[in-house]
Amino acid sequence: MMEDGGEYYVKINNTTTKEKILIGTCFHMALRHQVDDKIQFRSDGELDRISRQPQKGKKYGGGIRFGQMGRNILLALNKMDILNELWNSDLTNIYIDSGIINNSKGIKRSCHQYLIICLSYLRALEYDIRLEDNKYSIIPLDRKILKKTNTLQFGDSNPFDVRIWRRTVVLPLCLRSNKLEKYYNSKNIEEIEKETKNLLKSKEGAYHKYVEGYRVNNCIRSVITPDPTLPIYEIKIPYDAEMNLRYGILKDNQL
Repeated sequence: MMEDGGEYYVKINNTTTKEKILIGTCFHMALRHQVDDKIQFRSDGELDRISRQPQKGKKYGGGIRFGQMGRNILLALNKMDILNELWNSDLTNIYIDSGIINNSKGIKRSCHQYLIICLSYLRALEYDIRLEDNKYSIIPLDRKILKKTNTLQFGDSNPFDVRIWRRTVVLPLCLRSNKLEKYYNSKNIEEIEKETKNLLKSKEGAYHKYVEGYRVNNCIRSVITPDPTLPIYEIKIPYDAEMNLRYGILKDNQL
């Protein structure tokens, strides 16, 4: 850079540039990604008391969400055995009487907890599921199968505890949002229906959260950083991760 008569100009290859150039101090911020800070892994641990899936959160030793894309990859590879093994922490029992699901009488069947959660939202919208010959259909809700209640304070840990309160089908406490609680108290039927649909079908709703994705055990996630001591085709994970050997990630002689 050279100065001539109070003006600055830049010479590149002995040629003076005619364009104006903005000159100043350049600052940049480094985005810090270190393995020890970012790594998250889980073999087994506490389950969420409502969904019965592994709880979330790195500081709680939570599971990593196995999403819709990962699920579809396993389906495309015909690896249903792996998928069933990963998605098994929330298995529970239901009873089917005359094709209608309940929790006390009829034929005992095994199902995922997310079926119960989504069914409760469906019943709050005045619909139900009928199971016949291994097929299901959506039918109008028969209110006779639900208990009546004189209070809104029920179902703090049982997502299947849907009841009728003042002629309104009400979700248990554990499945309500603050908005829905407010609409129940004000008897705003239109907003109750709108918020119930949102809790079931939105991007943050039960169907997307528990059915299209699933928090799993035996998982690990980290940033990838070069390690000059390892061959390019090898990775290193903490021994404490205790990854399950059934998924083909590690072999016995590698531990």
